[in-house]
Amino acid sequence: MKFATGEPEHRRFFLDQSLTMYDALYIDDLRNYKKILKSRNTILKEEKYDMLDIYDMQLAEKGLEIQRKRKMALFQFNEIFKKLYFDISGIENVNIAYYPSWKEIKDEVGNRFPTKDEIIFHLKNKREQDKIMGTTLSGPHRDKIVFIKDGKFFIPNASTGQCRLTALLLRVSQAVYYTRITGNNPVLLMDDVMLELDPDKRARLTAMLPEYDQLFCTFLPGEPYERYKKNTTKILQIKNGEWYEN
Repeated sequence: MKFATGEPEHRRFFLDQSLTMYDALYIDDLRNYKKILKSRNTILKEEKYDMLDIYDMQLAEKGLEIQRKRKMALFQFNEIFKKLYFDISGIENVNIAYYPSWKEIKDEVGNRFPTKDEIIFHLKNKREQDKIMGTTLSGPHRDKIVFIKDGKFFIPNASTGQCRLTALLLRVSQAVYYTRITGNNPVLLMDDVMLELDPDKRARLTAMLPEYDQLFCTFLPGEPYERYKKNTTKILQIKNGEWYEN
């Protein structure tokens, strides 16, 4: 649920997780960026500013690569999520929007990411604020990922069921996205996650799951799983610490 309703770092984590499932270079970019960021924040706190020029250059280089990959991934991811949300809920135009901390620049060609030199210039202009706060106030660690419907923020006005559906469909979209990128099928675990969905939405959700190698589901007693189980589905009952096949 934190991916849908939590703080921005939870959605950044989700997007980074999606990328690291198939892009080993992104793992290195993210790890290196965090090291550079930690070092820059340390010298800001200790008021030892001699190395700022070097760290600004490194931060700009790694940070721009992270933002570029996040934007590309989210563009593809959003097409999956938007369609799924409409198919399950009937609610149109629920989109995922990416707001990079280092703002895109609009020119005669269109929107573009700033260059490395432009980011270095930006960091220099913000140094006094960074020194006062003792931390780096801009960069991919401050990116925002939000849910938008018809140009307005969706989650603050969404019902609990809509928020839970948002969280569920993020995972479903992640699995579809992963398969499209890699050609591999995922293993899915749905641990009592459909409690607040009505039976029709549960049936539609399970029908829209991507191809998978295995799917494990746990339910409370009384779950009408007969409506959406498959011929190959095995049902195990758990009672008093023991299990038996239904």
